[in-house]
Amino acid sequence: MLYELFLRQGSSFLYSVDKGGLKADVIARAQERGRQLGFGRMKFIEARVTAEVTAAGLPERIHVLTALHACDTATYDAIALGIRRRADHIAVVPCCQAEVAAQLKEHPKAARAPWPSLWAHPITAAKRAHLTNVVRALVL
Repeated sequence: MLYELFLRQGSSFLYSVDKGGLKADVIARAQERGRQLGFGRMKFIEARVTAEVTAAGLPERIHVLTALHACDTATYDAIALGIRRRADHIAVVPCCQAEVAAQLKEHPKAARAPWPSLWAHPITAAKRAHLTNVVRALVL
């Protein structure tokens, strides 16, 4: 869809980043789908850490950047990369919010201290994930 919206005509490229390792087939499937649809200006980057994404041989300016499987910190990595490379468009979809869940599990009392009732009920567990979406929006 991004290719159709932004790249059907012209010479722009779509760069898709994936952390790798978590879902090894994501890049392979995306590359195959791109080949089938004739989308020749899509580049896929697999990187397990932010430094690998930064060193992936990308141009100084990126037209469109997305995170394929935005698990753990991949969304943050894609946003940071897009900002550093002055991306015209960044398209990311938050995944499981694992980074916040891990921090809350590691430091439950410190994380819950300000508003204990916010953390007391299971319904609010799902809503806590939205905190990371707020952080991502503020970064952008």
